[in-house]
Amino acid sequence: MWTDNASKVDMLFYKPYASIVSETAISMDEEPLTVGVFGLWGAGKSTLLNLISTNYEKKDGIICVSINAWMFEDYEDAKTAIIEALLRELEENEKVPEKMKKSFISLIKKIDFLKVGTKIASTTAPIIASLVTGNPLPVVLSLPNNTKEIETTIKNVSDTVKGIKDDYLKNEEIVSDSVVNNVRNFKTEFERTLKSDDIKRVVVLIDDLDRCQPERIIETLEAIKLFLSVKKTTFIIAADEKVIQYAINKKYPNIDGFNIELDKEYIEKMIQVPIHIPELSSKDVQNYLLLLVLQKYMKAKEFEILVSKIEEKKLMVKSEVIELHQLEEICGSINDSVSVENREEYKEVVDVILQIRMIASHTLKGNPRQVKRFLNTFITKRKLSKLYYGDDLDMGIMAKLLILHKLNPDLFDQLNAWNSNFDQETDAGNEQYKIMRQGIEEGDLNSDFQKWYKPRIKAWVNCPPVELEKENLDRYFYLTREILNQVDNLESNLSEASKLMLERIGNLSAPLAPKVVDDMKQMNSHDLEDVMIIIVRRIQKGNIESYFYALLFKEFVDYRREIVDGILEDDSKIGPTQMASLKTMYVADKSIIEELLDKLLSHKRITQTIVDKIKDVKK
Repeated sequence: MWTDNASKVDMLFYKPYASIVSETAISMDEEPLTVGVFGLWGAGKSTLLNLISTNYEKKDGIICVSINAWMFEDYEDAKTAIIEALLRELEENEKVPEKMKKSFISLIKKIDFLKVGTKIASTTAPIIASLVTGNPLPVVLSLPNNTKEIETTIKNVSDTVKGIKDDYLKNEEIVSDSVVNNVRNFKTEFERTLKSDDIKRVVVLIDDLDRCQPERIIETLEAIKLFLSVKKTTFIIAADEKVIQYAINKKYPNIDGFNIELDKEYIEKMIQVPIHIPELSSKDVQNYLLLLVLQKYMKAKEFEILVSKIEEKKLMVKSEVIELHQLEEICGSINDSVSVENREEYKEVVDVILQIRMIASHTLKGNPRQVKRFLNTFITKRKLSKLYYGDDLDMGIMAKLLILHKLNPDLFDQLNAWNSNFDQETDAGNEQYKIMRQGIEEGDLNSDFQKWYKPRIKAWVNCPPVELEKENLDRYFYLTREILNQVDNLESNLSEASKLMLERIGNLSAPLAPKVVDDMKQMNSHDLEDVMIIIVRRIQKGNIESYFYALLFKEFVDYRREIVDGILEDDSKIGPTQMASLKTMYVADKSIIEELLDKLLSHKRITQTIVDKIKDVKK
């Protein structure tokens, strides 16, 4: 099985990115720097951080430490927890001179006075943040709405500051009149500790920030900005940028009358250098699938040598996918580097992956984590198949069915329904599937199978094994019964382009709709199909305005049946406000909309008067 941990072998070939980030992080003279490494969940950010860390191992004077932000999710005060974690990492680092370790130990002992998170009311922290950073925005967003509440807030701040002094500072050498000065004193001492000529730069890698709750995300960012960002420090924060934006908007929602894009301003203030990890291309996913299989079965050392030779030959940047025979040309027989007891399994699995990897690459959205999960599911089903049926089942068919479920769960269920009528007595087999497939093969497309005629579904149909109608799939569907009639969580597996488009649709108004539809036309067919599947689901729930689905119906002929089916699934009444939209659809395709209107009438969701007005359209 493939774990979800960061890989120590660069199968994603992120070394160029690691090199750029590593150099950028230490390129400043002494000024503090924060770098954001942005990518979707599962994009390989942790693997990239590992490579960055490796780049510093032999660099004198560069201290690199790693902190997992998720470790502090359950701490009452994540700010002080992450500060203490950093100080302890520095105190234990082998590159840090012994004389400096004593200073870090001293700082650890003084962390108590920074526990403002547990002592200061929620309105106080933004005020302190504003005073320290010189940015008034947190104050504006956090002050109460009336004068009386503002007075109470200021009094609470004053009382709390006094409490902190009484509780934490009476036995400390630090004596000051405000929490702000205490923050500055801590930063000053931390910066003074790093002045040693033995240290050129401290690089702190922050991982898994996007797994934390919104409050913890903000606390971590504020701890970095307020307490830790001093001369000679660089923080490299790996996260999904959209998760950070969500956290900011949740903590500091817009105020009526203020048109502020706070999430963008906040991120720009916190992070000076943003670096975005691109999604894997279809070719990259195909290569990654093959390499993951080889990693599982080859001896570790020989696999590392293989990856090094791929990098040396620059096979990963060529326009064609890497073929197995190419790898055997540069490293010899791969079969010989697989243990004897695993060779039969290796041969079966690698043959299946080579067979289906092209179409699989279109379902996995350029996401390494999704690639691993798909392989884990496939291997699990293969083992179950062996236990239940021995060698009777074709693993190529199993892999193909798993891909169909990821592409379109509804079609997966429909194939199961067709298969229930499999004719064992004649050569008819799965007659419905055969008619559909031959229609694609001969270019004679039947409107009854419209959902099967999308580009990537047609590619799936033509993916080996092709003549699926000849195979009774009962046992395959038995092994996958837990996903039958289960809607896949498609929205969590979307490409960045699809997510951005759905975000625009979620904030849509009528004047913007034509532009959105025009931009949808420019999407690649795979992303468009994902967006349309989700739109249809929203139509079914009544969550898409009629003016928008009417425009989609008019412009996207291939999706007309799905849009109409979505309208029929929604049980709400059709009233006068939807009449103009249905008129637009009626003009675009009279036959389909007449069928729709008849069904709406039969279900008493529309009146005959409205139907008559829709049909009374001047040509």
